[in-house]
Amino acid sequence: MFTLAPANPARSDLEWCWFLRGFGKAGDAIERALYKIGVMDHTGWARWQHSALTETGAPVAVQFSTHDQALSVITEVENPAQDPKMRLSTACKMITALGGEAPETPFREVISAAQGSSPLTFGARLGLRHDNNALHLTLYVELPEGASDMSGLLSHSLIGADHAANQNVTMLAYDVQTKHVTLFSIPDTETLTQLPAVCARKQPVATRRKLGTEDTAYKVTQNDISSADTEILAQLTSLKQRVHQRHACLIDHLQTTVPNATFRGDIWISEQADGETALSIDIAAPWIGCDQPH
Repeated sequence: MFTLAPANPARSDLEWCWFLRGFGKAGDAIERALYKIGVMDHTGWARWQHSALTETGAPVAVQFSTHDQALSVITEVENPAQDPKMRLSTACKMITALGGEAPETPFREVISAAQGSSPLTFGARLGLRHDNNALHLTLYVELPEGASDMSGLLSHSLIGADHAANQNVTMLAYDVQTKHVTLFSIPDTETLTQLPAVCARKQPVATRRKLGTEDTAYKVTQNDISSADTEILAQLTSLKQRVHQRHACLIDHLQTTVPNATFRGDIWISEQADGETALSIDIAAPWIGCDQPH
């Protein structure tokens, strides 16, 4: 990992660096990637504006999953103060810089055309995952409301004409290694009523209205889970306990930044290759913004 000077309160990333060090080789690789992207620099955290990625404004979130023990983060690819319409291009350049193969031109063109129809919040982000063997990259692309019907833009096999069938898709994830696409949705009322059965594996996750060959992941709230089957609630509770026990610095920082908070972050439900339902949560990295004292 990057050599740090002796503990110095002036550094803004001490908690974060110690968190990454706990993952050994994987943490080293993720830190180097974040330096290359620019979200971290020689002073610690780069002097970026607050991000919409997390409630604390942190430009990086750590992702924990019931089906994955690897270190995984989602990061902004440039200062959120910059024009989000340029993020897709920036993210693709970062994929190449990190040793990956960016999506093909037709795929980028259809996304760019769709994004051009509406204002953007984040444009694109990168997922970085390391299992102590290799760095795994995922491109996350914002799909604004105006991009709901992409069928007339390009009949690309990775998206398909059936994209218009789901009006709640807000984000697309492109796996750089497998070229597989996952569509991220906010579930409608009908889907929420099926959530208990889906999460308890009493019903296949295919009830989520799969679009062509793409999978769909659903963003849910703790209230949605609390009203669902006890199995999914138990999964969330177990996952939160894992974070509390192994990575207390994340929760401690949240409680400092957002008083009385015990957990804050997006919750996602998705399907694994083996057909099982996975639950994941995104928790803000311990970040000190450019408007806060270091």
